[in-house]
Amino acid sequence: MDLVSEATLGNDVRRGLGRVLVAEDDREVRDALAEMLDANGYEVVGRAETGRRAIELTTSTEPDVVLLDYRMPSGDGITVTQAIRKETPATQVIMLTAFDEASLSLEARTCGAFAFLAKGCPQQRLLATLEEAVKSKQRTEAEGSEQTVDLWDFDREAQEG
Repeated sequence: MDLVSEATLGNDVRRGLGRVLVAEDDREVRDALAEMLDANGYEVVGRAETGRRAIELTTSTEPDVVLLDYRMPSGDGITVTQAIRKETPATQVIMLTAFDEASLSLEARTCGAFAFLAKGCPQQRLLATLEEAVKSKQRTEAEGSEQTVDLWDFDREAQEG
């Protein structure tokens, strides 16, 4: 079964809810992904048909995760991932492709993608990866918040001492 035609998994997946941007140039695939995510409790904050639009929407909506097609008009997955990670560093990118090549997977990881999945992967694998990506973003944000609090506490202690 592929990731867009497999039946939804129900409430068991709802542990990792998050905000997702779907970036895919094929409208049918884009819509099917968005519907599947919505049915599994994720909030789809936008749908992009080009790499440029994915970057714009990521900047304006700040999703937890971007599901990004590797090959899209106006920006390949590597270039778009780099731009997204530069603009919104905590946002995780899961790259999807019809081309399951090891060299592409390594290149995706090197540019900052959270994961690289074949479009034909089981829906359960996509949802599990998405859940982990949302958790990763939440950890990144929490660590940033803790660091700010720690610096503030240190600054206050220095002034008192």
